[in-house]
Amino acid sequence: MTRAEDGDKLCCRDCFADPAIRAFIESQGTTGECEFCGSRDVPVAALWDMSPFVDEGISRKYEDAAQQVPYESAEGGYQFDTNDLEQILIDYEAIFSPFGGGSELPQTLVRMSRFDTTPLIVQHPLSSYGDYLEYWTTFCAMVKHDRRFTLFEDLERQRNIHFDAMCRGDVAQLDDIGQVELWEVFDGALSQCRSVINPGTVIYRARRAMEGYERWGNKALTSAPINITTETRMSPRGISHFYGCQDEQTCLAEVRPAIGENVVVGQFRVQVPLNVIDLVSPRERISMFDAENFDFRSEIYVKPFLLHFGREIAQPIMPHHAPLEYLPTQSLCDHPYTPLG
Repeated sequence: MTRAEDGDKLCCRDCFADPAIRAFIESQGTTGECEFCGSRDVPVAALWDMSPFVDEGISRKYEDAAQQVPYESAEGGYQFDTNDLEQILIDYEAIFSPFGGGSELPQTLVRMSRFDTTPLIVQHPLSSYGDYLEYWTTFCAMVKHDRRFTLFEDLERQRNIHFDAMCRGDVAQLDDIGQVELWEVFDGALSQCRSVINPGTVIYRARRAMEGYERWGNKALTSAPINITTETRMSPRGISHFYGCQDEQTCLAEVRPAIGENVVVGQFRVQVPLNVIDLVSPRERISMFDAENFDFRSEIYVKPFLLHFGREIAQPIMPHHAPLEYLPTQSLCDHPYTPLG
């Protein structure tokens, strides 16, 4: 198929997961039938218009590997891992919706792109994203096995030393700043993950049924009394937090009922705006295709870290491991020196 034939094809908003791309398609002001997923009467855009928009987003984060790393034929090519455009769009940036048109749309966009045959690499990263995972792993180990109650005071002193060193230009004092950088990533990340649950929103909370549950009222389904609280992801034993979900099935999964066991689910309606940190979909908040709000540091460090952090704290933990494994997130929530505190 020729480039002209590819360019005339229409793709729709629902083929994409990236919010900036979806907004761009809506901004074209055209509705019709998608030639990739078959949806009808939806916002659409021709690939002639889509391709430059996607290329512009790619160029904010990636560049031709030849601009940054050496190429040695005898050593097998580029001396650093490179990626092709299709791999970036599908695997690393995950811009396509699972309800899109399969492999045809990514392949067509690649054929239309000026990067169609270009080995790509992230532009001049100042440090590795892996460094931040290492900082987080180190923090978890320190909280679980070294010290807990004085650690955050040490981190605050380290942050002050780091700031003073920057003001003086003292490079030697900047060598060991891993944990400080971690908090800076958290600060930047959480500022982009703030959200509001509006009044009227329904939140569910579940409890495994106990003797006399038929007579339970509203108070029996609110935050647990302090004398019966257990270890949870965000609070230690003896400190009562309200845990709720916006769907009943998640509540049921969280309480881990035995087969045949009864579970009581309460329904609560939000009365005032609730400020929350939303770790569910970082890609919906940070996009290299959003020209107005694009920030290189957020794209390179914050978004990958949030994706990793969100997956990690969502992992189920067996009850006998909970007292130890919950300590890092409990510490983050409980101490004023941290962004969650």
